[in-house]
Amino acid sequence: MACTHRAPLRHNRAVPIRSRLAWPLCLSLAVAAGCDGGAPASSSDPPLPAGGAGQLQWRGLLACADCDGIDMRLQLLRDGAPRYELVELFLVRGGEEPFQERGRWTREGRLLRLQADDGAERVFAIEADGRLSVRGRDGEMPPGPPALLEPVTPHPPP
Repeated sequence: MACTHRAPLRHNRAVPIRSRLAWPLCLSLAVAAGCDGGAPASSSDPPLPAGGAGQLQWRGLLACADCDGIDMRLQLLRDGAPRYELVELFLVRGGEEPFQERGRWTREGRLLRLQADDGAERVFAIEADGRLSVRGRDGEMPPGPPALLEPVTPHPPP
């Protein structure tokens, strides 16, 4: 299992050499123990759906207060660093207005936390059937009808 959270290591010359040498050992023990960047998923937490080529994808049409809808596409990349790509197409009369976001993701039990490169944060809950539900920063369901993303089966390369 790949570690989904890696804090940047900062070199500090004020730290004694013994402490600087102990840090890599502690880090490798955490990786060996199955670091997942947050609270470990328990056996009651739904698993992430199987994906192809180190990626998972979801898609959904969400309600929008000032447009005809938001076609949201989320892709979690699991090869190497845990990165994500989110594309939102705001459907407006006469076309669509795209918005793209990239960043890192972590899993905390049922919750997926997306931390955008620009600092924005989004939270989704993994439902038992593999869908994702949009959540508030506290992990709670926002008021109104649930906003759900359906898993997309990746197409194998030709």
